[in-house]
Amino acid sequence: AGYTFNDRFNLQLNLPVIYRAWGSDAVHGTEAGIGDLLLIGNLTAYRKLAENFNFNWTLLGGVKFPTGDASKLNTPDSALPEGIGGHDLALGSGSFDGVVSTGVVGRWRRLLLTANLQYAIRTEGDFQHQYANDLIWSGGPGAYLALNHKYTLALQLIASGETKGKDTFGGVPDGDSAETLVYL
Repeated sequence: AGYTFNDRFNLQLNLPVIYRAWGSDAVHGTEAGIGDLLLIGNLTAYRKLAENFNFNWTLLGGVKFPTGDASKLNTPDSALPEGIGGHDLALGSGSFDGVVSTGVVGRWRRLLLTANLQYAIRTEGDFQHQYANDLIWSGGPGAYLALNHKYTLALQLIASGETKGKDTFGGVPDGDSAETLVYL
């Protein structure tokens, strides 16, 4: 759900519905329910619109509330198939977390460029579990193949990625939780 106050500021409330199927030949299961609620404010910090040039810079900030079921965080790894931990199945974290983000979109004639950066600041949640802080990024160049008042068609090359450290349980790092992903 969202509300736009004016052409520069809006609020959005996200409540995810999650379904996870997991397992192996011997053991399998599902987890389903609502996840953690996220309230986000989005501000257009700068906007320049002209016939041959557009530029838009946005800032985002939000708070995640612990509304999802975090009970799987308390499941011993020995009770789950190898390679699956309670942190993989939990629908929530039990923590209040922050999210900050910025993004730019620019166009000069038919050339375009986008870039986005988001950082999640995590706190300790239920069962002394703390998900690691998380950096997500994306961006790349493109070109408008068709650009007129009725429609646009663009082709863009996007590189995106995510990197996060190790989650912790009671202050002890979980070696199975760090990741760095890059997509093109």
